[in-house]
Amino acid sequence: MAPTIVRKCGNLEHYSTARHNLGFYRGIANSCQYEITTEQLRGRPAQKVVEEAVARVILRLDGLRVGISGEDTKQAYFVQVPSIDLQDFIEWKKVTAAEQALYDEQVLQVIKNRLEQLWPDIVNRPPWQLLVVENTLSSSDLVVLDVVFTSHHALADGKSTLLFHETFLEELNRPSAPVPKVRNHILTCDEPPRLAPSQDDLVQFKISWPFYLKTLWGEFGPAWLKPTPQLLPWTGKVVTLEPQRLNLRLVPIGAKTVQRLLAACRAHETTISGLLHALVLASLARRVPAHEASSFAGETAISLLPWAQPPSSQADLDLTKMLTDLNTGTHMQWDAATVGQLRSCSRQSPAENNKFEETVFWPLAKAWRETMKAKLATIPNDDVVGLMQYIRNYNNWALQKVGKPRSSTWALSNIGTIKGTLKTDNQAHAAWRINRALFSQPVSIIGAGIAVNVVGVVDGPVNAVLSWQDTIIDETIVDGLVEDLGAWLERFENDGNFGVFGGGKTD
Repeated sequence: MAPTIVRKCGNLEHYSTARHNLGFYRGIANSCQYEITTEQLRGRPAQKVVEEAVARVILRLDGLRVGISGEDTKQAYFVQVPSIDLQDFIEWKKVTAAEQALYDEQVLQVIKNRLEQLWPDIVNRPPWQLLVVENTLSSSDLVVLDVVFTSHHALADGKSTLLFHETFLEELNRPSAPVPKVRNHILTCDEPPRLAPSQDDLVQFKISWPFYLKTLWGEFGPAWLKPTPQLLPWTGKVVTLEPQRLNLRLVPIGAKTVQRLLAACRAHETTISGLLHALVLASLARRVPAHEASSFAGETAISLLPWAQPPSSQADLDLTKMLTDLNTGTHMQWDAATVGQLRSCSRQSPAENNKFEETVFWPLAKAWRETMKAKLATIPNDDVVGLMQYIRNYNNWALQKVGKPRSSTWALSNIGTIKGTLKTDNQAHAAWRINRALFSQPVSIIGAGIAVNVVGVVDGPVNAVLSWQDTIIDETIVDGLVEDLGAWLERFENDGNFGVFGGGKTD
């Protein structure tokens, strides 16, 4: 029997189904570390508590109850899945690590293994999974679980992965009770799922004729009729189908450092995202030889949730409590003069560092913020995602990118923060809490060379996970970037400046 169609995929969702169908982008992952004392579990097995909480989350977030049909066609659909075997969707991973760094590596390995795989049988099985990582060497007084929520991007964007964990934390802290619709680990989903409308129906894009024609000309106009383009940014190797190996690196930022960074960003009229863009730029200017790279480009994902308005026929929808895929972005290129200035400053005496950070580095972070503010002021007018309706076949469109240069050196996705603790009715802290979060993306075949994925816990740490397709950018360059970010952030915590121009390798 053919599955029951819930609704057709919108343009952005169909873009994700095409990328998954081609193996170009296999999913996203958000891992939160949950903690509870053994005493507070009151003898209940953690596996049972987690399964019951997941079942209740599925009943609250209807997007977890749909599959996808027609992924390899010009029109994909969300379809109803009537039952879910929870044992297929929750997988426990026991690891042994005596040190935090070794444990982090194993968590990243679990994420990497999942993000390198395609989702199986997505018509009959919703394309998401929960991976629960437990360290066998944890204290006997505590239960500490890194819970990795992974999903097909058509089901959930980065913000929605936070919603999953917010909902999961609430359900973990509810009084334990069996879920009536679960029998022998199988959850029956009788009611038709109610999905959020697609981005096309939620955001009223307005496209002017000049913007439309300019974009069309840029995409399809013959090169010999166009003016000489500005120097292309260095973005690693051109788009290539292989290898499908994913690399992940973690840059942790402690809670104390985060608070100091926020204060410095406010003083310099920028944000954490703007600061991270500037830090990545400064590092790559040092690590990539000048004869290979005279300029770089970065892009930033933007959630369109604040601009989303349900149609009048569905005015009762609360989109903040539904899985959605609502995104656009902005792009910024740092020209040869800017990159050259960074390299020149790095060759000066380390004693000049503080001066150059104030006069050269922080203005770059502020410039990014100004670019972002200008972009936000125009949404939803003349936005490129408003033109997605004119792409007739996303599979063919994506394949045409193979062999061509990437548009950006790196792409930064900062999905925000999650509350780590909840209050009970008597205002005491609830038993389960979240200590940290890690956001990760897969190999993005037609995406930027490096993805910088950022998420934090309110009043807690922020983590950046760097991901990239193996061999597209030399591993030593990204490892150097990770080394720079770690050293600069550590120095900032100690004395209030980064040491960006403190000497060292400069090509």
